[in-house]
Amino acid sequence: MQDNNDVANLYQETLAYNRLLPYHDEIDSNSLQILQRIKHNLCLAVESCELRPGAYYWSIQLENYIQAYGRRFSKDDHLKFVHLFYKLLTIPDLEPLLIQQFGYVLIALLSKKKLLSRNDLQLDWKPLYRLYYEISYSNYENNTVKLKKIKSFCKPLLFKLMLVTRTYFTASATEEMLQEWLPMIYPFDQNIMLRATSCLCSFLPTSLLPHEHNNGFKLWFDEVMNLYVNCLNSPSWETNLVYLFHRLARDNIGYVHWEPYIAKIFQRILNSFNLPVGKRQVPKSKNALYKPNLCAEWIVNMMGGRESKVQFHLNQLLRAIENFCHPSNIGLWVGKIQSFLSSLTSAFVHRIRLERKQKVTWVPKIPAEYHLSDDDITAFVKSVKAVAMLLLFTKYLSDEVARIIKNLSILRPEIMLPTLLDRTFASLTTLTEPHQVIATMICAAYVSRPLASAGRTIEIQEKRFPCGPLYLMKLLELSLPGIDLNDSFKTSTTLVFYMTAFSLIPIIDCSMMASKKTLTEEEKELCSLTARFEDILIQFIDRCFEMIENSSSVESLKSYNTIDSDSSSFNYEDRQFAEGFHRVFVAILWQCSRTLAMMIIKKIFDFVRGHILGDTIAGHICCAIISAAANAQPEMTLKLFLPYFSTAILDIIETDDFVDEEQVESGLIWSLLVFSKLTTANGRCILEYKDQVYKVISKSIHLKSKTASNFASQGFSYLLETLTAVYPSDRPVIKVSPQEHNYLEDWAKSYNRQNVDINWHQPSEAEMKFAHELIREFLLTEVKKMQDLTSGLIGMKKEEIHQCLHIIYCILTGTGEILPPWNKPSQASLIPSVVPYDAEIIPCSENRSKFFQDADRLREIVADCIHTAIGYFLDQAADDTKSFNLMLSIYDQILFNYGGQNEHLIEREVLTNWWKNLISNKLLGNGNCIRQHVIERAYLQHLKRRNHIYLCTMTELHQIIIDDILKLSVCDYCEIRKEAQSLLMLCYDSIMFSCHYSLPFIGNKLKHDDSIGHDEFKGALFILSDTDTCKSICQNWINIQQIWPIIVKADHSEKSSILKLINRAYQQMSREFTGIALSYTVPIECREAARALMEIVNVNDAEGNLFLEEINRRNQRSYMDLINTLLDLCESGNSNMRWQFLQYCIGFISQLIRVDIPLPPRAITLFTKNLIHDSVEIRKMAVTAVTSICKQLKRKHVKIEIDINSTASTETSLQEIKANNDWLVYSIDSDKSNGNDWKANILIDKPYIGFNNVWPRSITTHAAFDKQPNIDRSVQNMNEQEAAMYRILNDEKFIETLINLYSLEISKDEGFNMQNCAMFKGIFRNFGDSLLPLFKEHVENLFSDVEHSSSQKCALEIVAGLIRGSKHWGNAKEQRLWLLLTPILRKAFNSISRETVNDWCTFTTTISKNRDPKRLRYMFSLLFHENIFTGEQGSFLDASALSLMRIFISDMEWKGYEVQLLALKLIKPWLDHQYKDVRSSLGSILRDIFKFDAVIFSNCTTKGPTTGDFIDTILPLLSKTLIEETQNSDSIAIINSEEKQAALRLSETLLEWLVSCSRQNGKIPQPYSIAIYKLVPLLIGLENQEDDKELQIMCKLAFGHLAQAELSKAAINSAMSAIAEIVLSNTWHHRYSMLLFIQVMAFRNLFLLLEHPTAVKHIKEILLKLIFDEQIEVREMASMTYSGLLRCGFLQLTDAELTKFKDVVQENKIKQRHKMTSIEYKEFIGRRHSAILGLAACVQAFPYDVPQWLPEILIFIGDRLNDPPPIKATVKAVISEFKRTHLDNWDEHKQCFSVDQLSALSDFLISPSYYA
Repeated sequence: MQDNNDVANLYQETLAYNRLLPYHDEIDSNSLQILQRIKHNLCLAVESCELRPGAYYWSIQLENYIQAYGRRFSKDDHLKFVHLFYKLLTIPDLEPLLIQQFGYVLIALLSKKKLLSRNDLQLDWKPLYRLYYEISYSNYENNTVKLKKIKSFCKPLLFKLMLVTRTYFTASATEEMLQEWLPMIYPFDQNIMLRATSCLCSFLPTSLLPHEHNNGFKLWFDEVMNLYVNCLNSPSWETNLVYLFHRLARDNIGYVHWEPYIAKIFQRILNSFNLPVGKRQVPKSKNALYKPNLCAEWIVNMMGGRESKVQFHLNQLLRAIENFCHPSNIGLWVGKIQSFLSSLTSAFVHRIRLERKQKVTWVPKIPAEYHLSDDDITAFVKSVKAVAMLLLFTKYLSDEVARIIKNLSILRPEIMLPTLLDRTFASLTTLTEPHQVIATMICAAYVSRPLASAGRTIEIQEKRFPCGPLYLMKLLELSLPGIDLNDSFKTSTTLVFYMTAFSLIPIIDCSMMASKKTLTEEEKELCSLTARFEDILIQFIDRCFEMIENSSSVESLKSYNTIDSDSSSFNYEDRQFAEGFHRVFVAILWQCSRTLAMMIIKKIFDFVRGHILGDTIAGHICCAIISAAANAQPEMTLKLFLPYFSTAILDIIETDDFVDEEQVESGLIWSLLVFSKLTTANGRCILEYKDQVYKVISKSIHLKSKTASNFASQGFSYLLETLTAVYPSDRPVIKVSPQEHNYLEDWAKSYNRQNVDINWHQPSEAEMKFAHELIREFLLTEVKKMQDLTSGLIGMKKEEIHQCLHIIYCILTGTGEILPPWNKPSQASLIPSVVPYDAEIIPCSENRSKFFQDADRLREIVADCIHTAIGYFLDQAADDTKSFNLMLSIYDQILFNYGGQNEHLIEREVLTNWWKNLISNKLLGNGNCIRQHVIERAYLQHLKRRNHIYLCTMTELHQIIIDDILKLSVCDYCEIRKEAQSLLMLCYDSIMFSCHYSLPFIGNKLKHDDSIGHDEFKGALFILSDTDTCKSICQNWINIQQIWPIIVKADHSEKSSILKLINRAYQQMSREFTGIALSYTVPIECREAARALMEIVNVNDAEGNLFLEEINRRNQRSYMDLINTLLDLCESGNSNMRWQFLQYCIGFISQLIRVDIPLPPRAITLFTKNLIHDSVEIRKMAVTAVTSICKQLKRKHVKIEIDINSTASTETSLQEIKANNDWLVYSIDSDKSNGNDWKANILIDKPYIGFNNVWPRSITTHAAFDKQPNIDRSVQNMNEQEAAMYRILNDEKFIETLINLYSLEISKDEGFNMQNCAMFKGIFRNFGDSLLPLFKEHVENLFSDVEHSSSQKCALEIVAGLIRGSKHWGNAKEQRLWLLLTPILRKAFNSISRETVNDWCTFTTTISKNRDPKRLRYMFSLLFHENIFTGEQGSFLDASALSLMRIFISDMEWKGYEVQLLALKLIKPWLDHQYKDVRSSLGSILRDIFKFDAVIFSNCTTKGPTTGDFIDTILPLLSKTLIEETQNSDSIAIINSEEKQAALRLSETLLEWLVSCSRQNGKIPQPYSIAIYKLVPLLIGLENQEDDKELQIMCKLAFGHLAQAELSKAAINSAMSAIAEIVLSNTWHHRYSMLLFIQVMAFRNLFLLLEHPTAVKHIKEILLKLIFDEQIEVREMASMTYSGLLRCGFLQLTDAELTKFKDVVQENKIKQRHKMTSIEYKEFIGRRHSAILGLAACVQAFPYDVPQWLPEILIFIGDRLNDPPPIKATVKAVISEFKRTHLDNWDEHKQCFSVDQLSALSDFLISPSYYA
């Protein structure tokens, strides 16, 4: 867990890589001081009740502290921090910004589970759940109501929070959670189930101690697993359960009994791949989208134990998907399978490491009896190997395959590597398959470590593949052709391989050790092979240089300088290519002996000296190699290169007048480019040549040639960095001769990172002195030039100015690490706080020079110079964009450069992590590291610390710089504005309150003033519309109060670009505005937790409360001032403000509608009046606002809790109530509530309550009508907000205008508007029926307007809102309402049209969804007693009526089973309706009638109609008609034609039912009942109904869905019975269709059927029988089906079957045809053909393998090539298919054939010659 030092100091955790830094002692001392300051200020802020900015700011500092130092505090402090932030996070109504920040800190504190045990920490889950519920399911923030601005980042943050906190929930938490959420388990509603399962998978604790399991997962496992097993429809919420089971398996390996469910689990995983199955295209199955990584980890964590069948099922799963992994099979599934196998092997490696390298933590260990044995590992590797090797050459290129092979090679190298090497060597020798070369080179890179380590696994001394290093040497030679200019991808992968391989092995000639007797034979041979290193390196370098030389014709780069990025063509790909060469040569030179290093450097020198590549891509690649040599072997490289190129540069420059030449010879450019790379060498080595270096820089840095000067400046920058920076300067690994050290032991040597001793370069006194001299001479000189220029003492050309600024920039770039921030006092805080803003979390004092005088002032000196220069250039040369950009770049360096280049840090980190994944061996635990990677990672840690952007306090100099940047951000030139705005955003992120400081400037630029130019206005808008700016503005009331009115008033430009920017700023503000708190609360518990952290009291509660009250008053005052300002603008601007800006103003006000403070009456009046505004957009905004206001003004209705226990004692027994939910069911016999029965008066809108007789602890419902607020009120009895709205609405002309506007058609695609409906609902809910007379006549007129669909839509929106809003009107008023509505709706239904039918459906859903059926009694009467459906109204009206009835029935849920029975009775006579639309609607309504006919829970059975009873009633008619038709198909029909047509129509209705069950399967847990299979024998024949193509298509679709359905245990026998019945059919079409059905059904239920041997045997018998069918189509399809089921492992091939097929062929020898009758000949040929088809099926079942028996059978089949048709065609097809599928690995497969067999096979494949 921690090292000894940490334990001694009682620290929880220290970052491991901090310990490797040279200044780690300073880090330790700084961390203690910083932590104490954080604790003090954080506690002071909380005690003072200042959540913002105090607690918010110091929580950021704590988060930065954890990132920089780890959890470097005591366990006691750790626990106190957790308690404090958990209490802060769960403060009620906390604003999103604080939720985000406190949440991130809590995640950082708890992300290392090993540091705190459950005994250390216990958390209450309920506060976190309340926060989760408020964010995810708040009634105040949804699609129609916007009263809480909940940001999208809150939800993913909460899931991360639950991930780290649920481990510490109390022991009783599980039981409490189940009481809360188990009653919500209702599989018939996806939304409810998503909510319930989301809570279960997010909150349920699974990481418990063994003695807590009885109070943990054992309380829910069986019940939730049964839910998973019994829901066969693959709903979307199933993925939540998969995640829950996955982490249950992960956290409790060996403690959960998975065996009863293994088959079901594997079947679901197989189906989740959505693999295409069968000959016929079937509808795409709607399987749950399982994440492959979760499935893989779930499988691995279920393994173990003597009785485990997981490996057996895994073998079966892999065999089933094997065929889909062949390179010729491409589809979406390939990526899924790759991801699955990669995760599977990674999880298996992790499991082995967990068992065999166990750490000492509180987390329970895996029981010993469940550990995976060596045999288990071997079995796993063998099972995955076949699929992995198939994926090797897939066209879907991915590193996932290489990871799979690498993981398997780590586990069992002796099994994986030989096969991989064979494939690799074969592909490297081919010239026609570059794809294979690339794939194998990627794999070779990934397995380099297992090869180099000789297959060492967990036991370091155990070498499982001792010849691995020999093969690696061979690969190094064979891979040389991979360096290919014509194929950059192949070259890149080859370089990766060489980089990886050379990083793992010491490159030294050990051949003199070959005679040692202590070495093994493999080691002796390896010693001999190491003599080849020199030849390999020479060939490798020659190939690299050949490629560079051939590519030197590439177009020259205009400039490599980063400042001139606009003209640089050295793109990311080129840079990566150069980086690849650099890393390879660094690896070689680090790992090789001194002799070889000298040889390599000499070859590089000879090449560079003999070529002038110049400023080209080839030149930069070559220089990357030079840089690698300078970094890895600085002494050798500098000794050879630096004198030569220094002399070459000086010889050219010292030519007379050369300095003044703009165009210089390419030799100088090339020499300067090389020189710049040489200066990246170790600073101590450069000191030896400092005179030469100084002379070259001083002579070249002021050259008139821009390119030459830039390269000199760049070299100067590199030089300063190498002299002053901290970086690793480790020596090469080979230091002694092979006689003194056995370098074979160093092949792939692993290290523990704590034991790696890194030699760091830290600036010496001599280096700092040299750097000081250079800076003093060059930097101060250039600064003096700029000062003289701005003061008018000298004049300079534009090019000279650019050069001067560029030199300053390069010097600052190179010296960032030694230049500290300026020491200036902070300005008075722009936002006052009770705590200071003075933390420097990562001090920049490590490595500040002790020898550098005046270093503290250099940044300030340069900043003052640039400030003066900007003012000068704005006055004198405002068009010099290059100078301004350079000055901005200098500001960037001054402000943010403290070492290294930040823009490349992320890229470097990505490469480091990628390399780690490439070479890591997870099986080795902490000893996994390679030395070079540890060094690279430690250096990266140093760079991250140097480049960390922390919040610094604002000083006077910061303000000066920001003022300059702001001026340039709004200047006249676009190029300058872009650069300045980019830098300004970086300032906002890193300088505290910089955005707040800049707002007055931005606001002034937006005002209507003639002195403000267009570009200034535009620049200010660009700043304002930036996301970071908007976030800063929208987090503070003062900023919002300052900016929003300015945006509204910024309407003084008509240019389209300006208007677009203003709109962008408005939209961005609206998106970023969060629910900023008006009233903060800090509970006493939070203050006590803060005091416990510091153990002192800084502020008493009374003082804190006073401070908090003052903050809240100030916020509310700002809020009201802002609203009044915007209202004034609206009211004054109605006449002269453009509509767009009026829209912005109204939009801003609508953003301010909140749940915690009433809106002023003025604002309510504004929104209500704007309901009839001329602008559509403003009307929409007004509708949303009025809806929210109505919700805000909604009076609280009285609710009561129904305690079933106490109620039962007076009315009935508790057991009766708990076992009987009939009191919740709707009875069609009672038209009104029964006042004497308490159960009849209780209205429960939530459909899940009582469904499965699992009751909540209490049920909440509304009290009786007489206890609710009075609905009949006059204006005088209303509050001022309600009265303001009511006065406007209670106006007949206003309502008339409102109706006229909202009934207009705006868009053809516009449907039922839920927002309008919600508004009307709110109005009628708040004001009762007092406004109803104003709407009555308009509603009638709207329904009567049959010519305009928009009128009917508007009427439906009003009526839907009216019905929903009348919920609390009472029975009398509700009855009067429906007396009014019933005739209107009944009449309106007759005018329904195709344009409005969807609106009617939405209307029905709106009024009936999630409502107690007792509330819907009037709607029930309308639909079922008003003759809406008669079956004789015509196609459209009847279909529409059925659609409305279906929706109503569905929304009544399980409580409406009497209505379902009534509906079934009503539609039964019409199931054979003559119109297709009606039949389609009948099929859909049947689905909803029978959807509750499902057994999900043992204690829950349906009381409604059942599928079995229904089918039994219609089966006789179908049987009589369809069977008789089949039996008399070849004779005169004896069936009445009308009866036949009626039966066909009935059949189509049933098929529509089957199809709709699959299309809407999310709402139907068991889409297909057992009884459905009774219809299969009758309906399957309709596939061949030639005279009705639509029926034929429908039948194929229905049976396609049915075949893909998952079978329950009870359904398997029914399906088998149906199949057996079809086999006996007289019609071969039926048998053929049945085979297609079996293909899909068997695969989609593979594991389930394998659990029933009888079913498997039955299917096998059927196939073997049908292979000998008399109809050729049937037997060919039977052969194909048999082959497919053999291939996927469903059936097993036996010797008896092979023998039987052979015997049949031999028994039926070819006879002369004239000796047999035609019938006898047909039977003879058919039987022989059947046997051949059987053998063909056996051969084709193994497309990528060659079993021992296959060659003989294949030749046996081939010998029948000359048999009569159709045997000949079958034989030819089998042979051709065999050759095609075995072609890729034919070199391997042909070894299974004898010479004679191969010769015969060749003869079969060669067509006979015409002349033979």
